[in-house]
Amino acid sequence: MIVNGIIAILLPTAFGYLATTALLQNNSRFLERLSLSYPLGTGFLTMIMFYVGLMRIPFNIYIILLPMIAVSIYMIYYIKKKNIRLFNLQMDGFNTFLRERSYKQILIAVLFVWIFFKIILIFFVSLTLPIWSPDSWLNWSTRAFVFFQDKGLYLHPEDFFAKSVGQYTYPPHNSLLQVWLAMWMDTFDRVLVKLWVPLYLVSAALFLYTISRKHLDQLRSCIVVLIFISSPLMMIHATEPYSDMIVGLYILFALASFWRLINDEKAYSLVCGIFSAQAFFVKNEAMIFVFALIATFFVWFIKEKKFKVSCLLPAYYLAPFLSLIPYIFFKTYYNIGFRQTYYGDVKDAISFHSESLKVILLNLWQTIDNFNFIAPVMLISCIFLFIFKMQKKLITYIILPVVIYISFFFVLYIFNDAQARFLMEGTIFFRNFMTYYPALFFITYLLFNSIYAYAKNMSDVNHRTGR
Repeated sequence: MIVNGIIAILLPTAFGYLATTALLQNNSRFLERLSLSYPLGTGFLTMIMFYVGLMRIPFNIYIILLPMIAVSIYMIYYIKKKNIRLFNLQMDGFNTFLRERSYKQILIAVLFVWIFFKIILIFFVSLTLPIWSPDSWLNWSTRAFVFFQDKGLYLHPEDFFAKSVGQYTYPPHNSLLQVWLAMWMDTFDRVLVKLWVPLYLVSAALFLYTISRKHLDQLRSCIVVLIFISSPLMMIHATEPYSDMIVGLYILFALASFWRLINDEKAYSLVCGIFSAQAFFVKNEAMIFVFALIATFFVWFIKEKKFKVSCLLPAYYLAPFLSLIPYIFFKTYYNIGFRQTYYGDVKDAISFHSESLKVILLNLWQTIDNFNFIAPVMLISCIFLFIFKMQKKLITYIILPVVIYISFFFVLYIFNDAQARFLMEGTIFFRNFMTYYPALFFITYLLFNSIYAYAKNMSDVNHRTGR
């Protein structure tokens, strides 16, 4: 069964690799394409599964693969026509690592081994424990089992879209990935159906490494990755089929792609749009971030007068959202909605909860075992950059949509009865924190990199002037 599970993972990854190669062309390296290929490919896969189910076509591996094969053939033709290198390898850093013999190279090797064993530990835990969380079963896995048994989306009048099971308003990305693995193994194995989860963390770690290598050496890049994957909460979410970490990583990919776009890498406009649309399909909360990012995109496009460079950038960015139209129509027409069912009547659920403010501050400033210190560190770094009038683009365009997204949760904690109650119980803050922790970490890295570059520049100036 494990072999079938690996094949089920490799197929959407291969599709995603072809897509990133065609989209980014020769401006991207092999590792960067590889890091984006898995989340992009699985996002495309679950959308195909949803629309196959929506047409009431019974789930079948070959039927689901057919659109992916057709698009892959076109992408191979496009890659060949544009003379895009399929494996754009860059071995300079690796060759340097092999040639040099120093304490720094030994330290890099130790960090690589450390990261490798952390990832192996995550896979070991994930592949030895069955799905154990009641929330995982209630919100995603039970519906995945129902979909698997039904070979579809269970669009039957007696329990349409399996509404009786958990939070039926949640997007189906998580459940459909479990169905995909179960289809390949021909059984709903409670351990192997979550094989896809830790691979998201691996993709994010590899992506952060490729991003940091553009500004830092191997040693510092390894440290960045090690800190990122060492969050205890992140490691727990990488072993269980929650959607919180997954949507957080899609937000990371979308935000990082937008950062590349505003730094004049136009190829990332479509990539940013793809990951934004896919985040919408993972968790309802992502809508707030996506709307904030769309607004920020147009502010940047107009303020920086990018229409003089390319008036098609908005079209490239918004095009992937067209794939969501049937999904949104389906949820609206059948009154499935986008709001969690436990909120109750909105009018009755609104009141001010002053006690929530204390809990929020305590969680942000005093709880370090879940790496919540990233938030205050980011705030202090922003103040430093603001004082020295540095990185205005970063503060204006990258931090703003994330701040809006985080503020949405804080407003719920303070003014929504159900959210305030869950906050007091001590679980919802950390679950929600996982949806924006990857973005906070990425922003903190950019801020620290700016401060490091500023300090290095000042040191060079003082050295040249003899101070």
